[in-house]
Amino acid sequence: MGPEWIVIGMVVATLLGGVGAAALGAARRASPYQDAMERRWTEAAAHLGGRLEVGTRRALEPRELRLHVERDDASVLARLKVPVSPDAEAYTYAEARFVLGVGPRFVAQPRTVGEPPEDGMPVPLRTGAGDARAAFTREARALAEAIGRPLTIRSDGARVEALWHGAETELAILDAVVALVAALARHGADHLRGLSTLDDATYEPASDEGPRVRVRQGVVDVRFLVRPGADGAIYLARVDARPGTPEVEVAVAEGGAPARPIPDGLVAPGLERELARVAPATLVASERHVELVFAEPPSLDQAKAAVQLLRPIGASAGSQGAFR
Repeated sequence: MGPEWIVIGMVVATLLGGVGAAALGAARRASPYQDAMERRWTEAAAHLGGRLEVGTRRALEPRELRLHVERDDASVLARLKVPVSPDAEAYTYAEARFVLGVGPRFVAQPRTVGEPPEDGMPVPLRTGAGDARAAFTREARALAEAIGRPLTIRSDGARVEALWHGAETELAILDAVVALVAALARHGADHLRGLSTLDDATYEPASDEGPRVRVRQGVVDVRFLVRPGADGAIYLARVDARPGTPEVEVAVAEGGAPARPIPDGLVAPGLERELARVAPATLVASERHVELVFAEPPSLDQAKAAVQLLRPIGASAGSQGAFR
């Protein structure tokens, strides 16, 4: 080996040593920053009553933080990939699945300077896509207006997510965004819960039928449920069908007029006027259930009428009594 190879070897060793030293220096610089962010989010978990998951701690790689918080009926996940360098770009996210399993699809974006406020929207936000106004209740608007961050909020109809630029360190901001996402995720659930003011009613946030209000009338359970539809949530009242219940689907227009005759026995005598109270709705009977599907979220008066209609024809809990 000639002298020139010795020189080349020394140069390569010097370069590799420099790269190694730089990497070690970066790792040392990254560790205190990432550790500090982890400590801050640990404090946030304690403050919010949540649970923090920390991804694998590796030098020169982002560290993932996942903060799980239960807020009312919503399960919110706040997450952040802490970059190696404190001046590297980062985004903080908070997301939740809709409590009822379905919600409006939309995108809401920060309103630009000089852009006029949009009716029905929080002042800092504007509609980017879909019907964002349908998603923001009075509570959600107030929460969004109190957050000092330019948020982008988006929903695919199954879950809702807020994101903003930067690695968030302020507990008050994390708390406020978690509260906002939880409020958005409860879309329609507060209305369903409101039906639990009916006599003998109980709100059940989790059941084999999903969130529901169960009304026990004697030995019959009338349940108010929500299911996904093409345009959002569909509310319905349901009882278990007795064996021999005829299968039928009849639309009931305003005023209580059915689109076609209802089979004998499916509406108890003397309760025809209750059809006018539940309308507009559709009466659907199958071998498993008898349902009233509402055109709009039902009022308390509609819900009371639905209980009166369905109670006489529903099977008792655990019963196999025949349809008469």
